[in-house]
Amino acid sequence: MLTIAVCDDESAIRRQLKKYLAAYSEASGTALRIDEFPDGSALLAADFTRYDLMILDVQMGETNGIETARAIRRAGCDATIIFFTNYVHYAIEGYEVQAYRFLLKPLTYEQFTEVVGRALTELQERSSAALSVRLRDGATRVPVRDILYAETERGHVILRLKGGQSLVSPSTMKETEEALSGRFFRCHSAYLVSLEAVQTIGAQDVIMEDGTRIPVSKHRRKALREALALLWGEQFL
Repeated sequence: MLTIAVCDDESAIRRQLKKYLAAYSEASGTALRIDEFPDGSALLAADFTRYDLMILDVQMGETNGIETARAIRRAGCDATIIFFTNYVHYAIEGYEVQAYRFLLKPLTYEQFTEVVGRALTELQERSSAALSVRLRDGATRVPVRDILYAETERGHVILRLKGGQSLVSPSTMKETEEALSGRFFRCHSAYLVSLEAVQTIGAQDVIMEDGTRIPVSKHRRKALREALALLWGEQFL
């Protein structure tokens, strides 16, 4: 089941979004839990880290959608964020908080399903993806979303997971890179990082969401920035 937060200061808009979500859920067979919030402050006061997707109205009371999204990102929450607005010029600020897309008012069901439906499909694929990992005495499967980065050490690959756990595998880094192709980047001969878990990029390294600094090879920096730009938006460049 995917969890969704609908945050808008107009009750009629919240009803419309919940109606569209319910229709999409029935048509696609996707189980959804939908919670609604009247403004950004109410969402931030809740346990917002549990949501997979947040639909935020840009213009809301004291805490608008952009400010709410900034607070969500500062807390380390990587939920998919879609903004709902009358004005497309807010897109530049949306890049700053890694917004997935914008929905423009007035909203039709077709526009809704094009944007939100695609986001929900990607979330389902992400939540179900798993990596088969060879261990010294067997094997296990790890949700890809739980992997922060991989590093080589003494001929083995160590997978560093969210929560501080690690797995040591006799696999090679090349095999690991191929298995995680698309959402991970080989930023150094000894390191493979989850692009979604990168919080900051510096001149010679990146900082992961757990605070770990990972070195970036000089000849890989440009390609890494380009890969991150696809997630963070072109304004990052």
